Amino acid sequence: MRMNSDKLKHIKIIAFDLDGTVFKDDKTISPRVRDALHAAADRGIELVPATGRAFNGIPDELKAMPGVNYLITSNGAAVYKTDGSLVYERAVPCDTASAIISEFDRNSVITAAYLDGCGYMENRGFEKTIEMGLPHHAIEYFKTTRIMVDSLPEFVMECNKPVRVITLAFRPEDKAAQENIIEIVKKYDVGCVYGGDMNIDINHRKSGKGYALLKIAKLLGIAPEATAAIGDSENDSDMLKKAGVGIAMANADEAAKAAADMITLSNEEDGAAVVLDMIN
Repeated sequence: MRMNSDKLKHIKIIAFDLDGTVFKDDKTISPRVRDALHAAADRGIELVPATGRAFNGIPDELKAMPGVNYLITSNGAAVYKTDGSLVYERAVPCDTASAIISEFDRNSVITAAYLDGCGYMENRGFEKTIEMGLPHHAIEYFKTTRIMVDSLPEFVMECNKPVRVITLAFRPEDKAAQENIIEIVKKYDVGCVYGGDMNIDINHRKSGKGYALLKIAKLLGIAPEATAAIGDSENDSDMLKKAGVGIAMANADEAAKAAADMITLSNEEDGAAVVLDMIN
């Protein structure tokens, strides 16, 4: 583990990713990580969950946790207060989002769209999660956080609201599907990042967790150098770069590690707690 504790002395706000970071692989928070988060809150540190999930996909436990007043959702496309009030949004126009979604092969990619804090996917997409043999925890996550519709492109147009994230799930070994996604995205004025080894997220080109973190810090009167961020995926790279201190998990992808100042232990080894304990 590569660490420099001097950089952590004056941290006042910590943004942390959920999946693969404070969550273990089974999507639970270990007692050690939970205790470390509570200890940071007791010291007056602002805690900010920063996730690719929609607002309704964030566990109530985190929304109610002491020290948590703001939530970075949809990879930074929307910032909420914990009471559900929207602070900031930067999303993809509905006509652009609908056109992008229409291009994907439904047989190889499971598509979802986030609007107004909720995630939507097609009924056949949920059935595909089972056919594709996705992990049980992924299927349960889809079941509990997605609202099913018949046609996602049509639904997006009918809503006539901007889409914060288009998220695409696929088999990690299906390189052809991933290459096809990248080729389609190049045709539009949007950005995309990997959210793990089995999904790609499409956002507004100028949204990101880092931008959202600095916006929250400014609202709270906290200097950028007094911010810290912890993450494990390419969609965390923006905040790992922009934070005063960026910490990548040992299980992080290469993009996240390259963006970070420090490397902690893996999510299965309570790496987030290690960092939080040093700050505390």
